[in-house]
Amino acid sequence: MRLIRLAILVVALIVLVLGIGGLLLDWRTGSLNTSLCMLLLGLILLRAQTADPGERTMPPSAIRALGLLGIVLSGLALARGLYLSDAVALINLPALALLGYVLVSSLRDRRRGATAGDPPRSR
Repeated sequence: MRLIRLAILVVALIVLVLGIGGLLLDWRTGSLNTSLCMLLLGLILLRAQTADPGERTMPPSAIRALGLLGIVLSGLALARGLYLSDAVALINLPALALLGYVLVSSLRDRRRGATAGDPPRSR
């Protein structure tokens, strides 16, 4: 759990620095910033998903919805980057993998709860 928190902090600081650099210093880091934001979203969703049920800050349905949205956006950013021959777009691959893992494990947990006879929880 500590590693996920550290990774969230590091990626958030990088996104912040790139955002400030883009505003003040006119850095052109749009595709890098988008890729890192999707990776940050995946890490935050993974953290929310692996939290104890009493500590969850996000319902499982929101985790699934945001995971699906992140996969779509990462896929579009990857396709656009590959179309424009932008090598930075390959950073979307770990984000896609992480968001896919979060979505699949969330669906698996949902299915496991439904087969065990537990009613699905909604908040």
